[in-house]
Amino acid sequence: MFKKMILIVAGILNIAFACTSFGVITSEGTIIGKNRDYIYGRQDFVLMQPLKQFVAWYANPYQHRNIFYALISSSDVKFGVNEFGLTAIEEDPLYSQNADNRLYYQPYAGYSEGMILYGILQNFTTVKEILPYLNDIFSTAAPNFYQIADGKSILTVEVAYGSNSSDTKRQFTYKVIDKNSDFFAHTNYYLSPEFESLNTLQENKNLIIGATNRLNKITTYVKKSKGNYGNALNWYLDTTSNIINPADKNWCETTSIFRSNLQELTNITPEIKTNSVYGTVSSFIVQTKHNKPIVSLRIIDTIDILKNGNQKITYRELVIPLKTLFTANRLHYTQKTFIRPAPTINGACN
Repeated sequence: MFKKMILIVAGILNIAFACTSFGVITSEGTIIGKNRDYIYGRQDFVLMQPLKQFVAWYANPYQHRNIFYALISSSDVKFGVNEFGLTAIEEDPLYSQNADNRLYYQPYAGYSEGMILYGILQNFTTVKEILPYLNDIFSTAAPNFYQIADGKSILTVEVAYGSNSSDTKRQFTYKVIDKNSDFFAHTNYYLSPEFESLNTLQENKNLIIGATNRLNKITTYVKKSKGNYGNALNWYLDTTSNIINPADKNWCETTSIFRSNLQELTNITPEIKTNSVYGTVSSFIVQTKHNKPIVSLRIIDTIDILKNGNQKITYRELVIPLKTLFTANRLHYTQKTFIRPAPTINGACN
């Protein structure tokens, strides 16, 4: 089910250019966060059960059969945390429909990003457990950026493409960070020197500029926090933008960590079906303090255009200890709203 669905979705990823993420090693544990920018639609944070296809994944001896909570969209896992606190997120590269055929349209083989997250969360409890299986997992993974954290370390992986038009084995680089104050930040293009040339295949340079702006913003937040991450979830409400192309007011949208461009619509709800209207749809942070993870989640429910042109954004917020998350009979969200200026040159763009 997951592989078939991902192939359908891949064709519209060019619209979203999604996600801004970070992770930090702290004196108390780890913190990892992501916002998800995508086409507006229904999203659910649900308890996921082990799948038979992932039992003994790549012959790993653990066979944990972990349960985990994940944000899903059309049944596909977008990010999640398992009962042991292992957290997995991903970011999409800047796919280009006009790019080199070898790099972007090779025969599809292996696992989509949603399946990779599912397999990791079901089968492993720590980053250390994953390390012996890096080649098995990521040489058959969809080209993407993957971030996995436990309470002690963070694994960051960039998966690229095969070496020729028929090579379905993926190239990848990885890094484990585990020292206090070490961090990663990521958006939608390759940072590994080995793969930087892939970024030049994106013909729309405005997208690279926008992703760079968001990367710089999240990096600045991490550096200026000086170890205090109590406000980290609100970093993902940052609507400030830079104008990239003055002739097109919507290009400022690509530079904002929080985006909400409704285009021709006056409101958006989970029930509205659209293939082109996109923005920030959720934010997710897991912070571990002394082996006690706290899960924070925001899911956008509705956005309404007000008479003065501003946007009223309504969202659900969940802040819950990991232990409570997996023992609660029901998740209790807090309904919240905030107002942002309309995404125009005289509004959200500086």
